[in-house]
Amino acid sequence: PDDKFANLKAGYAFMMGHPGKKLLFMGQEFAQLREWSESRSLDWYLMDGEDAVSHKGIQNYVKALNKLYNENDAMYYNDQDPMGFEWINCNDPQSSIVSFVRRGSTAKNQLLFVCNFTPVEWKEYRVGVPKKKKYKLLFSSDEKKFGGNRLITTDSVTATAKIWDNRDYSIACPLKPYEAIVFSF
Repeated sequence: PDDKFANLKAGYAFMMGHPGKKLLFMGQEFAQLREWSESRSLDWYLMDGEDAVSHKGIQNYVKALNKLYNENDAMYYNDQDPMGFEWINCNDPQSSIVSFVRRGSTAKNQLLFVCNFTPVEWKEYRVGVPKKKKYKLLFSSDEKKFGGNRLITTDSVTATAKIWDNRDYSIACPLKPYEAIVFSF
């Protein structure tokens, strides 16, 4: 069950990071286990049951993703413009990790998403980046408040002149199993 919840969070970050309108159907904001039906109420009892920590973690996670979306115009400003989204790497089936950039209304406060869709932990996962800048860890799906293990801090990583993903610069960062992380730069 822990892997299912962690993978769901990675999937939600992937969806929220992509251009276009976002949709979660009834009950998905707290990981309802059954498909929604108009003949019964949502399964609110899950918020009080033995797995309540996991379901509340998903609920807090969706709330935090919505806040990230509202506070960063890179998440929506250029949805209709190709310059608003750029793949860094979407062609790595061996690791099942994808990375992409979202650009907003200005050259400041752009976002880098890295999503790990496997149960493999990386001590130093390297990803190519667009600029030789400092990349501040803004968000992690594995934070304790979402039922994960990471204590997020004001960690930042400075890009080095190491070619990776067909980019002149790259960063290396730890990546937990099924974790999605977002950097601002």
